[in-house]
Amino acid sequence: MHLLRRRVGVQLSDSRYDGPMPVPCPKCNRPVADGKPLCMYCGTAMMKMEPCPHCKVKNPPTLKSCQYCHKPMRPEPQLPAEPTPSALVPALRMLDFLEVFIPKNKITRSNGDAESNLFLERAIALGKRQEYATALALTLNVLGQFPGDPAALVTLGSLLLAYRDPAAAMRCAELALKLAPEDPQVIEFRANMASELARRK
Repeated sequence: MHLLRRRVGVQLSDSRYDGPMPVPCPKCNRPVADGKPLCMYCGTAMMKMEPCPHCKVKNPPTLKSCQYCHKPMRPEPQLPAEPTPSALVPALRMLDFLEVFIPKNKITRSNGDAESNLFLERAIALGKRQEYATALALTLNVLGQFPGDPAALVTLGSLLLAYRDPAAAMRCAELALKLAPEDPQVIEFRANMASELARRK
């Protein structure tokens, strides 16, 4: 009768314990009943428990797998989305155009205005979220107005690298270096592209 009053919820069909799981104290590691704010042995404050997304049993937040069903407590990280190749076409056309236009017209460095700088910041943020097509469109818009802006060329190169095209990214780096040979950002980007090309050979 004493065991029945404990209401531990044991299923006789599979002999599995279906009641609340005890929680180990973070200090003395002794089992403490779920929901208790303090350890009954050492008085340490208990951690806030997280329910398993699969079986709903509460677990310490530090566990990667549920201590009851052994399934992951958090979803596996998703791989970055692959860029759409069709969005790459206008970028490569712009790059082909600039490689002819800049030396032919003796274009010198011309940093963009405040609005174009905001466009580039937005493009970089979109690229980090794998929204490559929109990021490229913003960058190409800036280059259409300021073809001599090395920051826009570096941004374009970074996006082209996301498209798994380090050769095109290196072309952007070379153009930016001609416009701003002493710019630390451009020099670093050119060195990174050279290392990336050497790594992929």
